[in-house]
Amino acid sequence: MDLSINKLMFKKHEPISMFNEGDEITLTEDCAGHKKGEVYTLVFQSGELVAKKEGEFGYCNCQHKWQLVTKDWTNLEVGDVLIDAEGDESKILEIGSARNACLPSDIENFEKTCDCWSTFKELKEAGWKIKGEEPLIEEMTVSEVCDELGREIKIKK
Repeated sequence: MDLSINKLMFKKHEPISMFNEGDEITLTEDCAGHKKGEVYTLVFQSGELVAKKEGEFGYCNCQHKWQLVTKDWTNLEVGDVLIDAEGDESKILEIGSARNACLPSDIENFEKTCDCWSTFKELKEAGWKIKGEEPLIEEMTVSEVCDELGREIKIKK
């Protein structure tokens, strides 16, 4: 994780963003020549987080028009990360031509293949999940929050 100072700077009164560098987003409406529904990658440019397509000059910095792309088994790409039931991660190194199988990396070395193609169905049945597939907001009761924190809390209004 790069914590350089220019990536931690925010404009005065700007709220901390729920978006991160490298996230893929779509636009909820057209913006300065960029089209609603198209997929963009978030990058830092001149100390500001912007949505951009590789090789394009223009960008969109209207965060209120951004929506995270939810990863699922139908839109996986090379470089996406899978997580097994124990929390170990594996990166997708190749996707099959039928888009229903992949060649994942070794768990301990993202550059080395595990030498075994797996269908998405096999991976799902074995308990693998897609990193980024889980919802951003988890609903919990006060009791569940207390259990997670290991102490009692009181919610203020």
